[in-house]
Formats: sequence, structure tokens, C-alpha cells
Amino acid sequence: MTELHIFDIDGTLLTSKLDGNDDVYFLQTLDELYGIKVQNTDWETYNHSTDYGLLEEIFLQNLGRNITENERLKVIKRYYELQQSNEFCEVLGSVDYLQSVIKLGHDVGIATGNFDEVAKLKLQKIGLNIVNIPVVGCDNYKHRHDIIKAVQTQYKPKDYAKVIYYGDKIWDYNATKTLGIDFIGIGKNENMRKLANKYYDDFSCINL
Repeated sequence: MTELHIFDIDGTLLTSKLDGNDDVYFLQTLDELYGIKVQNTDWETYNHSTDYGLLEEIFLQNLGRNITENERLKVIKRYYELQQSNEFCEVLGSVDYLQSVIKLGHDVGIATGNFDEVAKLKLQKIGLNIVNIPVVGCDNYKHRHDIIKAVQTQYKPKDYAKVIYYGDKIWDYNATKTLGIDFIGIGKNENMRKLANKYYDDFSCINL
């Protein structure tokens, strides 16, 4: 029976060559546009793990008010422009693994806390063909579990033997618990390794 495999992006399918993450562009965007110098970049301490949610919290913490829709769109535009010069590398085996899942007749999707167009740009930069693959970012969703659910909705009314989400952070794991779906962890975080039943250094370690 068919399965649905849904993948996170950052730290799961790919990493930025800028020390493994691209926080610098997010921080630069906020500083350039609104003079916000973010002091706390431990994203796990924030209430939401999506760029949408982070923006709301950062504006409240630094400016004492909610971000407007026009301001949010300006952030997305500038952040996307800065990402054009960024370079990414795939997590070992990620592209081949995803393509193998498809060849086996299963469905795949991308669910990420990135803004939609930034997410697609990153995937294109590692040579992943996303034609016919649903890519859902945080443009319309603050909560990660809602982003994953949005991917599932695009495949309805299919009934799957299992739904699996691949991620690297605690918020990925928590989202799967909220939704009642399987989780496969990717990375080298020892705390996550203890938490997740299935946790691998990279995709070359996983047998389909």
C-alpha cells in the first residue's frame, strides 16, 4: 500500500554552506529593513518554529507591536533576494533517497518552516526536481503541524499505509506527535537520537 513521505528542508534535505545554516540572511533582512538586531537566535526558545511565527515574536519583542502584512511581504522579498547568493549542499544521500521513494510508488511532499519561494529556491539549488512535488512553506501557516497537514490535504482523499515526516529538530518531532504520524530523524544531535525511535546521521544510512 502507498505511503506518504514528507520532508523538512533545512538540516534534513540540505544545509547552507554558511556554517550549516542561513540565519545570517534572516538577521540581515530584519536589520536592513527595520533596524532590528536580534539577540536571541536560539530558535528552539521561541513559541513557533516557522519564519512566519518567528517574525511575529521578533516584532513584538523588539518593537512592541505586531508585524503588518505589508512588512511581512517586504521581509519575504528581501530575504529571497539575499538567498540568491547563498550556496547549499544536500545532506548525504537526500536527493537520491527522495527519488527512490518516488520510484517505489510512494508519494512525497515538502513541509518546511521557510517562506514558500525561499524553500523552492533552496531545493532548486541542490538540483532537486520539485515538479509534481507539493512544497508547502509558512506563507500561510504559523504552526509546523499545519504545514505538514497542508501537504497531506493536497493528496486527499488517498488512504496511506503510513505517513512519515523526516526532520532534524525537536519541533519536527513534536509536530508528528501532534498529528499522530511517524517520524524519522536526520542529523547528529544526541538529544534527538535519544528521543526518536529512528534517527540517522544522513540518508545513506537508511534502507527503504
